[in-house]
Amino acid sequence: MEPAHSIGKFGFRRWYERQLTEGFAWLITCLLCAVVIAAGIESVWSQLTSWRALAMFAFVYVVGLICWFALRRFIMLLTRAERIASHSSCESCGTNGRYAVLSETATMRVRCRKCAHEWTIPVGEALVKSQA
Repeated sequence: MEPAHSIGKFGFRRWYERQLTEGFAWLITCLLCAVVIAAGIESVWSQLTSWRALAMFAFVYVVGLICWFALRRFIMLLTRAERIASHSSCESCGTNGRYAVLSETATMRVRCRKCAHEWTIPVGEALVKSQA
C-alpha cells in the first residue's frame, strides 16, 4: 500500500504536506493546459481551411487529455489525503497526526505517540468502502 508505506517512512504530517503539494502542482498543470487550449483554439480560428488547423486541433486534443488527467489526479490526491486525515486523530487523547505505523496493509494499524492508543486507518480499497 503506497500511502501506508509513505506515512510510515515520512510521518503523517510530511506525507500530508507532500500530497497537497503534489495535488496543487497537478492543478497548476491543469490550469496551464487550459490556457494553452484557449490559445490554440484562438489561433486555429483564423486558419480554418489549412492543414495547420488540423495539426493545431490535434495538439489541442492532446493538451486537453493532459488537462483532464491532471484534474483527475488533483482530485484523487486531495480526496485520498482528506479521507486518511479524517481518521488520523487519536480517539483517546485527541492528538492529530502523531502516530507510528505498525502495519502497512489495506487497513493501516497505527499507535499514538502520546498515549500509545492503537487504532486502524483504512487505506486503499478499505478507505473507499469505509466512506461509502
